[in-house]
Amino acid sequence: MGSYALIENPSLWALLPLLVYLILVFLGYKTITAVLGGVAVGFVLTGQTPATFATLLTAALGSFLGKIGLIIMLGSGLGMVMTRE
Repeated sequence: MGSYALIENPSLWALLPLLVYLILVFLGYKTITAVLGGVAVGFVLTGQTPATFATLLTAALGSFLGKIGLIIMLGSGLGMVMTRE
């Protein structure tokens, strides 16, 4: 947790970014917008600085599971482009 974290210990508040994501998706926002909304809420809750957030993101995308998730997200974006007329 960062020095400006709104939550100190693990709690149910950690589900707030997921709830923001789900609400934005069900309201009809695009997936990327919903993901950015959830990430922004998580960013504020944990009080991360941009540098520490970038380090965490780099470490997450460096794992095998992160790479698979990125491939899936890029594939869905390609599918959306291919279905447009």
